[in-house]
Amino acid sequence: MYERSDTISDNAEFSRLIREINALPDEKKFVPEYLKLINRWNEVFENRKDFALEYARKNKSVFAYSLIIENLMQAVSNKEEPKQEWCDQYVRYAAIFPNHCYTELGDIMIKTLFSIRPGGTYIDFSLPDSDGKTHTLSEIIEGNIAILNLWASWCGPCRRKGKELIPVYEEYKDKGLTVVGVARETNEKNMVKAIENDGYTWINLLELNDNADIWAKYGIPFSGGGIFLIDRDGKILAVDPDKEEILKILQEKL
Repeated sequence: MYERSDTISDNAEFSRLIREINALPDEKKFVPEYLKLINRWNEVFENRKDFALEYARKNKSVFAYSLIIENLMQAVSNKEEPKQEWCDQYVRYAAIFPNHCYTELGDIMIKTLFSIRPGGTYIDFSLPDSDGKTHTLSEIIEGNIAILNLWASWCGPCRRKGKELIPVYEEYKDKGLTVVGVARETNEKNMVKAIENDGYTWINLLELNDNADIWAKYGIPFSGGGIFLIDRDGKILAVDPDKEEILKILQEKL
């Protein structure tokens, strides 16, 4: 009971601090009062993580498993490597709950944390195009340097980045570059219309209603999209590079 009361107290203070920080007028931001609240907020946040890890060590419940998954997801979202013990506890709980949905989700998080970064290896997947024909990423990009462009019709920045790739693709498509687009949609027609409007000439696949969890696998579950540059051997050369960075790498590689 003490442990549960402790975490409830921490959660209450965590929420209270957020409210107080947000309530401060702009002219008081970064004054001592504000910095004091921020420092305490960070302490409570770290204490919650410490509590969660200790709770996971001592228990074998689905609730404890949820704390592990929550912290792995935070690490993915923050693009930071978690403590090794979080990974160790995930392995322990995956063995206890092999058929639980948390186990599949945790596997995605672990692969993302240690693969989707420069020097890591891309995660393969299969998705349909607008005609319903299924394609596998590894088969499309085999033998080429590839740009994986995750985007969505409703994401303005994603579409601007996609259009910036068009001259890059035209310049290097006959020199060993391929581009694969994946659209995150709830309606296939939106993808087709956006492709026609923006003028993408490379293959585009459909991630409908996040059925394949592609955005989670690539570490951007809350984003509209992202760009990943992949070498011929499957190694990731850059994560979300801009046009200039892509051109620099292609000039060196091709």
